[in-house]
Amino acid sequence: MSGAGGKAFCAGGDVQMIREALSNETLSTCGCCQVSLCDGITMGGGVGLSTHGPFRIVTEKTRFAMPEMAIGLFPDVGATYLLSRLKAGGNVGRFMAMTGTTLAAWDALRAGVGTHFVPSSRTLGKNLDTLCRFKAKLIGEDALRLCEDTIREVAASAEPSGGPKTAIVCVLVSTARCFSAPSVEEIIARLKTDGSDFAVVTLQKMFQSCSPTSCKVALRAMHEAAQMSIGPVLQMEYRLSQRFTTRPQPLSDFFDPWSQDVV
Repeated sequence: MSGAGGKAFCAGGDVQMIREALSNETLSTCGCCQVSLCDGITMGGGVGLSTHGPFRIVTEKTRFAMPEMAIGLFPDVGATYLLSRLKAGGNVGRFMAMTGTTLAAWDALRAGVGTHFVPSSRTLGKNLDTLCRFKAKLIGEDALRLCEDTIREVAASAEPSGGPKTAIVCVLVSTARCFSAPSVEEIIARLKTDGSDFAVVTLQKMFQSCSPTSCKVALRAMHEAAQMSIGPVLQMEYRLSQRFTTRPQPLSDFFDPWSQDVV
């Protein structure tokens, strides 16, 4: 599964065909060898399309985020399920959910939202054909192994280099002190007490561009999702989305275009 146009895998808006054909639950539970080439912007709905399969390839162009805090919504498309189960820990997922921080390739791998790094030039043209060679063999117990071997062959031991390596490193250092807190208020209090550069930048981001309602809902939703399977999580997120889009301001920070005249 790859994006079109060269700029993004999926920035959230171009998901209508996939939504009509299948769901994120199907991607998560069908057991197929889905390979997502997150070459470029991977945000919002793109996260739902790419992260519920076993192989999520990131490149030097990858910019991964769930930026819903900035629009008064919350991480949906199964993101509360994903972020509460990250390889780097649920507190890293809380940080990502409540700040909308964008991750480059190295941080995406460290967090666990990406599974493999492949240079962008190798995911195109003949190399993409090579990556998909195993399709004729996707029956039986060896399917995942064949896919893994093919990805490693195309990657040729490449590693992400250059670019920022800060977000996950910082949050791993501070996560126990800050984002393990049981409430948004306590997280903010711990960030203020922490006083590190990471804490200062995080507080600025939360106060300047993140919806308080969204932060609270995201924290609670991730707590609930950690104990649920993907199907019930998607149901929960759907119900939350309905509440966000129907409650008028100031009860909701999400703009409801049907509640007022639009010129």
